[in-house]
Amino acid sequence: MTLQPEAGDARPFGITRVDHTGITVSSLKDSLDFWVGTLGFQHLYTWDFKNDAFIENLVGLKVLR
Repeated sequence: MTLQPEAGDARPFGITRVDHTGITVSSLKDSLDFWVGTLGFQHLYTWDFKNDAFIENLVGLKVLR
């Protein structure tokens, strides 16, 4: 892959699809404001998970109870 654009091409490459991504954030509202409002991503849904050992291990954070 080359990072030099070809003649007439403004970008050397483009992301056309992202499938499964998880991001742990401290503020869902602030994060959505950035990802949707600033970067233009589309927010499809939000899942609420029960805070248990599996989720704490998955995201790498202990939830304060």
